[in-house]
Amino acid sequence: MQFTCVLGALMSQILSPSRQQNIILRMAIAALFFWVPLSWATDKIVLDVNSVDWPPFFLDQKQTGQAGLARELMTQCISGPKFDVRYMQLPIKRTHQYMQTGQLDLAVYSFKPEREDFVWYSAVPMFHSEIGVAAKKDFIQPLKTEADLEPWRIGYLAGLGLTPTLAVLLAGKKNQNKAIEDYSMDNLFEQLITTPSRMDLVINSREALLWMSQRPAYSGKVKVLDFSVERKAYYLAVSKRSTKLPEPSQFLKQFDECMQQLRLNGQYQKLLHAYQLQQD
Repeated sequence: MQFTCVLGALMSQILSPSRQQNIILRMAIAALFFWVPLSWATDKIVLDVNSVDWPPFFLDQKQTGQAGLARELMTQCISGPKFDVRYMQLPIKRTHQYMQTGQLDLAVYSFKPEREDFVWYSAVPMFHSEIGVAAKKDFIQPLKTEADLEPWRIGYLAGLGLTPTLAVLLAGKKNQNKAIEDYSMDNLFEQLITTPSRMDLVINSREALLWMSQRPAYSGKVKVLDFSVERKAYYLAVSKRSTKLPEPSQFLKQFDECMQQLRLNGQYQKLLHAYQLQQD
């Protein structure tokens, strides 16, 4: 409508101006016709995705200077002439809610059959992660199985994917006030190293624990134990309630092709190295 009004005003001026004005107006109209298609072409579909507190996969670039592996992969394989990605800082639990309603378009998920009710998965995994355990530097008790976690006070991140055994263990401990659920990894680490400590162990993604333990505030105070369970693949997931992707299967196919290309040309391996992650 605005373009039509502008064009109409220009045309009315062409009918009876001086010759010089006529030339200027004709040039303006030509420029307008050239600019409008370009402006339409640069309109992008903005896809909303949650940026969770999950180093080194999702990082606060302003604080760390790095975006995180998952964000870099989405930048390379999604952001471009047609799409752009907008990150929203939400707790993990709210991510699930928003993916079910379509308030989020994308998420990074491990595969669970029950999630297929509300998401489509990519075929090629973005990365792998496993559950690990961190403790204060002077912790010396060996951990070999999940049952060995029983005697200890444990902190963990809200919404963390757990094995069935860990879920039962932590639920029981929470009822006994021996487990603390928090929404911030910094809060968990601070409660671990404070004196007196409020917990003995922190459970989270092993990769996240390794990354956090190397930060200046925790280096030399926290260690990641030689214990891990349930290594899982994580995929790009599209909400089935998203209104921005009329062809989600084609979108995911193109994402998978990009991921495969990054692996073939060595860029994926370089990103893993940059974030101190082991090869898949």
